[in-house]
Amino acid sequence: MRKFFALLPLLAAFAFAPADVVTTPDSEVSLEVLACNAPPTPQNIIGTTSAPYRACAVYYGGYPSGIDGYEWTISGGTITGGQGTNCIDYNAHGSSVTLCVKAFTYNSNGTKCYSGTYCQTRPTSGSGCSICE
Repeated sequence: MRKFFALLPLLAAFAFAPADVVTTPDSEVSLEVLACNAPPTPQNIIGTTSAPYRACAVYYGGYPSGIDGYEWTISGGTITGGQGTNCIDYNAHGSSVTLCVKAFTYNSNGTKCYSGTYCQTRPTSGSGCSICE
């Protein structure tokens, strides 16, 4: 327990220092802190509600610049194409699916910086689309 409390000041220095490189006072350990400029969270998912299924992440007012890609997850179906892009094709396995998407950018060392996640549950039968473009 004592060792843990001794590390708290060190951990605080790493977590809250605004500099690009954080160095402990005794210079034994340093950590490079890379900026992560996360893109905005997608604001909606539009697309078809009958086969063939397609869904697209959208932003009101247009797509923000600088987004490197998108990550999709699905519950109640299988993604068949488009992973990494703003639109996916998918197969449904029931009466509804839950689609989730988040945007990402890459920071200077190639690590992904994620937006928040937007999710939507939609029926797999209906009029054909929910706000189709």
